[in-house]
Amino acid sequence: MLRQMQYDKEQNLWSGQLHGDLDAVQAPKLVASMSASIEQQPAHILLDCRQLDFVDSMGLGALVKLRKLLEGKGYTIKLINLKPRIQKLFVITNLEHSFGIEVET
Repeated sequence: MLRQMQYDKEQNLWSGQLHGDLDAVQAPKLVASMSASIEQQPAHILLDCRQLDFVDSMGLGALVKLRKLLEGKGYTIKLINLKPRIQKLFVITNLEHSFGIEVET
């Protein structure tokens, strides 16, 4: 799920890595963990998704919830190194423009 979450004061940025599955089991854990970080120190979020293998509707909902939480505070969320099959989920749901997204190369 989420690992290596770090805060960079100079960039005012939380960065971390998503791995494995972001599903109905992991989604609430991600929201709780990220919400705590944002409450501790509001900042932009950058998530490296290189090791993310699967996202279901609950996982997608968790990311949307985090995006809304951040936008309400004036911050953004960026997902980098998405596998093309996961990026397709954002296209199908018309969310590709709601997130900063970079596809794995």
